[in-house]
Amino acid sequence: MELRQLEIFEAVAETKTFTAAAERLGYVQSSVSTNILTLERELGVPLFDRLGHQVKLTEAGMKFLFYVRQVRQILDVAKGSVTDATPQGHLTVGACESPGTYRLPRLIAKMRNVYPKIDINVRVPLTTEERRDALRKGVIDVALTLDEPDNPEEFESVELRREPIRLVLHPDHPLALLTDLDPFVLAQYPHLATEPGGYRSRFESYLDQHHVFGVRVIELRSVELIKQCVMTGLGYGVLPMMTVEQELVQGTLVTKDWPQAPESMSLYLVRYRKRWMSPALKVFWQAVIDWTSSQTQSQSI
Repeated sequence: MELRQLEIFEAVAETKTFTAAAERLGYVQSSVSTNILTLERELGVPLFDRLGHQVKLTEAGMKFLFYVRQVRQILDVAKGSVTDATPQGHLTVGACESPGTYRLPRLIAKMRNVYPKIDINVRVPLTTEERRDALRKGVIDVALTLDEPDNPEEFESVELRREPIRLVLHPDHPLALLTDLDPFVLAQYPHLATEPGGYRSRFESYLDQHHVFGVRVIELRSVELIKQCVMTGLGYGVLPMMTVEQELVQGTLVTKDWPQAPESMSLYLVRYRKRWMSPALKVFWQAVIDWTSSQTQSQSI
């Protein structure tokens, strides 16, 4: 088994075609196909299902990919250890939509300024199940999420900060003009929401506790789409404050606390415990914790 074969295997797994993998690596397609066949013969199992022009990892292929990525990370570290003491390597970070859009870019910018030799890739947005699966399979090394902590025996989680969740409204919306926001009044207007889960579930639990039923929900695919529709007066949203900072400054949106007590959710940094923690991941992990702990609740990371 040669290192070149592992590189070719990973490229085919990611591009899902022999042709695209060959273009990425600068090989001819026949060389890619031959190396994959040689690898499969040595392992004694098929790594890909051939589906016309595309390929799909078999169960054995998915297991093998998990370890191939770790081997390639270790090799990157090994090369760096004899050539340069500066932290380096590859890192893939995943996130759900809100922290992935409004927190992660700043963290990556900090990392590039301090550790320019760490190559960071991003996968956003990921649902809860997509994130867990990606961490288990090694598709991502670490994640930012607003979900509740996962099984601690399988995942390591660190709480970074609390993210306030607020009702988001157009300044002229009837709810924005009310001094006291009774929960029963919310049922009179559409709720523009993301897919079930997260802060939407928090808000719906609040309504259930107050026996408020019959709220019309309009599901939209993204936070940005929700904000644009809220700005037309179509309804109200329930979003993390970090997603509307610019609109609040511009005056195109306003926020209101939930009745009784403001809600918030924790932002977590998560990794898969069984996966080797590369030097690049160790640096990122500790840096994010240090940077966020140095910020006050009112400051943005």
